[in-house]
Parts: sequence; structure tokens; C-alpha cells
Amino acid sequence: LMGITGAGFRTYAVAMDPRNADIIYSGTRDGLWRSSDGGKAWKKLAPNIVKSIAISPDSRKIYLATEDAGVLLSNDGGATFRAAQNGFADLRFHSMTAAGPAVFVETPAGLSSARWTDSNASWKAQPPPPSNARLVDMISVPASGWIAATPTGIWRWSTASATASAPARRSARSAARSAAAIAPRSGSWSAIAAPPGRIAGIGTLCSAVNSCRLVAATARGLFEQSAKAWKPIVLPPGAGAPLRLWTPAADTSAPMLVETPAGLFASGNQGKAWMKNAMPVPTHEVYRLAASGNILY
Repeated sequence: LMGITGAGFRTYAVAMDPRNADIIYSGTRDGLWRSSDGGKAWKKLAPNIVKSIAISPDSRKIYLATEDAGVLLSNDGGATFRAAQNGFADLRFHSMTAAGPAVFVETPAGLSSARWTDSNASWKAQPPPPSNARLVDMISVPASGWIAATPTGIWRWSTASATASAPARRSARSAARSAAAIAPRSGSWSAIAAPPGRIAGIGTLCSAVNSCRLVAATARGLFEQSAKAWKPIVLPPGAGAPLRLWTPAADTSAPMLVETPAGLFASGNQGKAWMKNAMPVPTHEVYRLAASGNILY
């Protein structure tokens, strides 16, 4: 990102503060950086090589998955960090995902989670989806838990109280209110019929009728889940198969973003029409997407 000394193209993760669109965190090979003015100026918060960032709904807690120090936790909005990897025998973290009221970490040994309400970062082992593949994405589903995607399948974490089959629309404010009440619980993974092709990512698109539907990017195209089957979302001619997918939060007007071999495309009407966005560096692949208002990072 421009303005970060020495970062160059070694930016691994970008995360936005859930409560302040001007605050941006960037994980680079040179450390964790923070901007309080939408990216104009940056301040270094931690020296570690940061591969993933997860921020709590109230923006007070920040987890970092680092290459050289394991998992780090800040309980004061990034002012200080401490080690938070008790219970991990293997510190080679594959990914870190913030999904609703919990943060998930995947290592070669499996999947673990911690509640945002737990200031001591007590990690609890969670059974991974019944697949030998690594996770490519995970999203929160109100009342029932989580939906996870591997390259070859989509899985729902089901509990005894799980009733909804489709993701319900949820604002960032309501997610923050319910964070203390919902936590990883005992249950099991069940397979969801997946669209054709190797899966690259999942997300949700929310409508004005207060409901959301699941969206998946695969090697065969972009698809949305309807009542009975997956329905293709038509991408522009010549775009090619989607490589990455980003869908906005339910209470924002940000567009859906899809990266393809032909470039980065945005849709502000849930896939009915697309506009090609100029890539900042055309010869470099995009690894992370984040939005702050109408600005894309």
C-alpha cells in the first residue's frame, strides 16, 4: 500500500475497522500498520510478519496470525499485543477468519476458535469439515453457526437449535450486540450441495426483504443459491473464471467484487450489471480485498 515504508508488494492482509471506515490495518512483511485517515498516513504498530488480521465487531480486539510469533492478541485496539497461542502445538497457521462472534484459526493440526468476549484467548478445538482440504473461506450464519468452504465442498455447522437454511440478513450493529450470546457450540458439519467447479470463495448477497442468499465463486463461474439449486450469475464476456470473491456487509451499499483473469469487476446491483475496475498494478495478482465506503483497497 502507498505510504507504508518498505512494504512494496509484500502486503499480505488488509482489514477495516468495523466501526470507523477511516481506520485501516495492513499486515505486511515489515509489520502491522494502521492508518486513521483512510490510508493517507500510516503508523507501525507491531514489527512481526503479519499474514492475517481479524477484528472484533466492537473494534477493541485484534488478532494477528504472524509468520514469526504465532498468534498475537490486542485487547486495546492495537496499542499493545501479547502472545495468544496457548493450546497450539503447531504455530504454522494456514489462515485466520473472523466469522460473526468468533475468530477461527486453521493449522496443520486442525481448526480452533475463540470467542471475541474471551479476553484470555482460550482456544477451543473445533472439528473441521469432513474433508482433507484446507478451508478457502468461512462466514457466519445467525442462529445456526457457520458455513465453511473447501476447494471441493461447502459445509454448514449445525446445532440442535439450527433452523434456518438460508443466511439471514444481519447488520454490523446487531452482530456486535449478539457477540456475547453466541459462541462455538457442540454440533456437526453437514454438506451443502455445491455448485460445479473448484471453489475459490463464498459470501452472501442481501436483499431488501431482509434475507440473504449464499454466493460462491468457482472454476466454472459465479453462482447464487436459490431455493432448489445454484443459479449462475453472468459475468462480463471474456472475464473468465472468478479467482476471488468479496461481498459487502448487509448494511452497506458497497458493491460485490470479483477478480478474474481479465481484471477486477464490480457490481452494485447483485450481479445484474458489471463495471471493470482499473487494477493498481495490472501484472500482479490481488490477494486481499477490502472496502471503506466507496474506496477499495
